[in-house]
Amino acid sequence: MKVLLIHICPTNPQNSNFKSITDFIKQKLDITNTNLQGVLIGAKKNLRESPDSDTLFEKFVQFFRTNKIPFSQLKGGSLANDVAYFSSKDEWVISNSNITGVSVHEPPLKLFNKVFDKVELSDLDDIIG
Repeated sequence: MKVLLIHICPTNPQNSNFKSITDFIKQKLDITNTNLQGVLIGAKKNLRESPDSDTLFEKFVQFFRTNKIPFSQLKGGSLANDVAYFSSKDEWVISNSNITGVSVHEPPLKLFNKVFDKVELSDLDDIIG
């Protein structure tokens, strides 16, 4: 199993060339692999602070759809997210201060819908708590 975790900061001018980003991904991963899956997390709400954040996020959405790569998306929210991947379980752990500060009795999907502006899960993914 191969995992590629990248953070693309839209305020960095070098990240304005989306083709160079997708070329990098294509060098690291076989995007034709039928087992390939994606997870998108991000896109700040504050467009004054980061006006290209939503645009960059939507370019990734289109990249995944065009290449028929199943993906889940956790879009928006006002806080930075902490992300980790555990290969032994093929599990992503996603947190921020809003998620960790809420009662653990909250159903995970309901909690994510409170924290993110848009939550869409691939048929291949589940949110567990």
